[in-house]
Amino acid sequence: MLYDKGDQRRDAGFTVYNVAINVGATVAPLVCGTLGEIYGWHYGFGAAGVGMLVGIVIYVLGLPYIPAHSAKRAQGGATAIQADDWKIIAAIAILILVATLFWTAQTQVWNSYPLWIKARVDRVILDFTMPVTWFQAIDAGAVLLFAPLIMWFWGRQR
Repeated sequence: MLYDKGDQRRDAGFTVYNVAINVGATVAPLVCGTLGEIYGWHYGFGAAGVGMLVGIVIYVLGLPYIPAHSAKRAQGGATAIQADDWKIIAAIAILILVATLFWTAQTQVWNSYPLWIKARVDRVILDFTMPVTWFQAIDAGAVLLFAPLIMWFWGRQR
């Protein structure tokens, strides 16, 4: 709601948002995971807390730049559900079920995946043993690495 539907900055704003999420998802396992595995999990959780505080400060400092109209809620009361709406509701319910099954499996990357890596992957490179948590940075790091290539490709297709 920061930009009107036809505003060209809307896609760019979402891209900045998405990049910021992936930067955090790449850096967090490297910093917090390394501290946790090498020095103790209290340090890893402490670093995560510092990261959250930095995020809150950035959010609060950015509040004055959010246009006033974006905070307004739609006026008017609730409308009754029509007969045709039940088809849409059923389709949404099916999509929710499918999405739930997908995310149940996908979130194992944060649980089962590190245990599997620790037990089955040779993490030694020269004399350095790579922390298990570094593997969790690969997914978001790949997004950051390949996003410019994909953006270039879509620009050429346009």
